Amino acid sequence: MIKGINLIPDDIQGQWKVGRWRKMIWAAGIIYTVIFAAFFLFQVKGLLDKQAELKSVEKEKTALIAANAQYSDLSLKVETMRKTQSELQKRLGVASELSGKKVSWSVMLKRLSAEMPPGVWLRSLSTHDEETTGVKKVRFLGTALSNRAVGDLAFFLENSGFAQNVTLAYSQKRDLNNLYVYDFEITMDLKKTAEMINEW
Repeated sequence: MIKGINLIPDDIQGQWKVGRWRKMIWAAGIIYTVIFAAFFLFQVKGLLDKQAELKSVEKEKTALIAANAQYSDLSLKVETMRKTQSELQKRLGVASELSGKKVSWSVMLKRLSAEMPPGVWLRSLSTHDEETTGVKKVRFLGTALSNRAVGDLAFFLENSGFAQNVTLAYSQKRDLNNLYVYDFEITMDLKKTAEMINEW
């Protein structure tokens, strides 16, 4: 069998080989460029996704910081309200305790001036608290036209509702411009307002 004879000159065959290599190089370059571009675009897309994710995280972080600030502010307000409430409760407790201990002077003096037995004049009224019991002692000094009037005053105080342990310390007769009068001293324990209300 006779092989074909290649009549193409060697230089032309060399040029063809060079052309084929150039095409292969160009094809390889194009393929590499396409792959590199695809990889670059993929990296860019991943970077954009990461940036978007980072922005979302930053937004969440900002929202959390704002929420934490609001929570701290709310906690501070709640704590302040609790302290205020505690202080008010203490004041109410003290006020309640004091209201039970205070004396309603206006009520007592009003009744005393309105219901004073006739023929009796008060010269002085003094008070002091006993150190041991804390009871408020009241001392009346006055003058009356008769011993009966002094007795009427003592009886009124004993049954007034604002006094207890009424005691006539003395009743002394004296001459006042040819008129006999009776100087007296009466002491008593003054009740607290709550006790007065219970009595009335």
